[in-house]
Amino acid sequence: MDRAPLEVVVAGGGVAAIELVLALHELAGRRVRITLLAPNDELDIRALRTLASFTGAPPPRLPLKPIALRTHARFERTTLQRVIPDEHVAELIDGRRLDYDAIVIAVGARPVAAYDGGVATFGTAPDQVSAVLGDLESGRARSAAFVVPPGVAWTLPLYELALLTAERLSGKEPRRLLLVTPEAAPLALFGSDAAAAAGQLLADAGIELHLGAYASIDAPGHIALRPSDEQLDVDRVVALPRPMGNAPDGVPCDADGFVAVDDSGQVRGIEDVFAIGDVTTFPVKQGGLACQLADVVAEQLAARAGADVATHAFRPVLRGQLLAGSRTLHLSAPIAGGAGPGVAQARPIWRPSHKVDARYLSRLLEDEPAFAIPPLGVDVAIHLPSPSELERDPLALDPYSPLRAR
Repeated sequence: MDRAPLEVVVAGGGVAAIELVLALHELAGRRVRITLLAPNDELDIRALRTLASFTGAPPPRLPLKPIALRTHARFERTTLQRVIPDEHVAELIDGRRLDYDAIVIAVGARPVAAYDGGVATFGTAPDQVSAVLGDLESGRARSAAFVVPPGVAWTLPLYELALLTAERLSGKEPRRLLLVTPEAAPLALFGSDAAAAAGQLLADAGIELHLGAYASIDAPGHIALRPSDEQLDVDRVVALPRPMGNAPDGVPCDADGFVAVDDSGQVRGIEDVFAIGDVTTFPVKQGGLACQLADVVAEQLAARAGADVATHAFRPVLRGQLLAGSRTLHLSAPIAGGAGPGVAQARPIWRPSHKVDARYLSRLLEDEPAFAIPPLGVDVAIHLPSPSELERDPLALDPYSPLRAR
């Protein structure tokens, strides 16, 4: 090294921030000096909250301090209050100021209830969803609707909730379960094969599907659908939250608090300020996509620090696991356009097979048994692409294999 390390401040304690720290250390080593600012001591992986609603046990968490130690990062439990780009200064909530060469905003988004009282909002109060499940099991409730509010693009968790609920209630006196979504097809972001497979899972589970439906709830259990004017009455309602941006002061954002970035992750109009994950204006708020953008930013910063690293633009590929009790559906689709169709199949598409799909973080979680998703049985009746179709589709390969085209 013939120059001082690049001073990089990373603000946030979620999967995007940790993926960035791991990637930057791997790519640049001591060419960078990382300061991680997080309001939490442990990594909370939202993708594991669905299962937690059914097990009653809190999802596993990963301490951040050991990650900071292994990446030679300085860790501070604090919150970024303001960025002063002209001075290259980050101001903390306690008034302290940190100089930076580059800063990465990874503070996520705030989940906000989309409906008023009487609706259990997933991800904001886990006990609400568990209470709904308990009411259905005991017979205090005989019907429940799972609702995707308008403006929510990442819908897979709600499908899991509905399917796992149906699995839990199997063998009991029938309950009426409904799924209401503005999507034109089930899990439409993943393509037509995923829509067909997810639709069959819902049908086999006896879940009523209402597509292209925008739900308004003006009284507990009463759902009005637009544009059909259909009215639904159920005993319980579970809805996904709406995400709201969380941009710190000094970083330009839209009316909802989200930050616009270019395809390298740099905040538009500001030098040396980057943003990744749910805080950005990218509409699909999903951990795997957040980690992909984190890797793009890590490449940019590592190259700037003098590492021999090729840089790439953000070309998002959506990947997910749909857990449905005795079945698991593995899904993948490019959502930037021009990269071919999506894939839906019973066998894993990437390795290691975790709910978190990230180049560096998944590797770390491989050594943490608590984060592994146990293998589940597969119902062969699900219609999936043929083996020849999967062989022709590059997304069927391990996306992190050294042989994969980059």
